[in-house]
Amino acid sequence: MNLASSLEKVKGVGVKTGEQFALAGLRTVDDLIHFLPRAHEDFSEVVQIANIHPGKATIKAHCEKIATRPVRRGLRITTATLADDTGKLQAVWFNQPYRETQLKTGDEFFFSGEFEFNYNKYQLSNPSAEKVSDMPVQTDRLLPVTGLLEV
Repeated sequence: MNLASSLEKVKGVGVKTGEQFALAGLRTVDDLIHFLPRAHEDFSEVVQIANIHPGKATIKAHCEKIATRPVRRGLRITTATLADDTGKLQAVWFNQPYRETQLKTGDEFFFSGEFEFNYNKYQLSNPSAEKVSDMPVQTDRLLPVTGLLEV
């Protein structure tokens, strides 16, 4: 294999993944090596709830209360009260009812997302949730934003 090799020759890349790469303009190993993100999201700083400000944020908290409710035509909204030693805040997920099962464990999680003013209150919108005891993938780092590529 060399830089001019097709991405479908890379172990683990099949026909469907190769098609997704091609849609993003990536056809060779060289294309993939030189593919740079268009931006980065900064989730490198973990803050306490009492110190959170609007914008991208990461907190370390546990879930005190969680509920999922249907809204309309199959849309389900999951809301949770997240807490740490300094305070509480609301989090909301759209069409992610599995969050209820995931967060009822009582474990501590890193939540990373947009802290914003919606529906007349501040809330963490569609945050990712990673168990503190696991090796976090999206927490405490800069995440690349690549655009079209959804592999």
